[in-house]
Amino acid sequence: MAFTFSVLDLDSDLARVRLRIRDTAADAPIFADEEIDAFVSIEGDWRRAAALALETIAAQQILLLKVITILDVKTDGAAVAKELRAEAQQLREQSRQAEDEDGGGLDVIEMITNDFTYRERLHDEWLRGNL
Repeated sequence: MAFTFSVLDLDSDLARVRLRIRDTAADAPIFADEEIDAFVSIEGDWRRAAALALETIAAQQILLLKVITILDVKTDGAAVAKELRAEAQQLREQSRQAEDEDGGGLDVIEMITNDFTYRERLHDEWLRGNL
């Protein structure tokens, strides 16, 4: 399983996700490159992929840490998971805002199949101020 990260390569989704989830230490990676690529493939956007990675880490925190107190040190996996989920939600919201700025990812195509739809298209373009 490979690990790659370079601050100079922030054009790649892999580097963006790693930087956002703070998985940048080569000696102790949280995820392999293939796992992050799978997150990007599943979610389709690097912000949502980072959110999925944080949600995965949150689930691991709950399973592993729970609430443990040793001497004066206390760990609370549920509290850590809650914060990670809040950060994941923030990333998903940023992704939605980016989509809205880009047009929302939905386009409408007007088909011209006869003279009537051609005139209707011209009328619609005139209403939009494109003619």
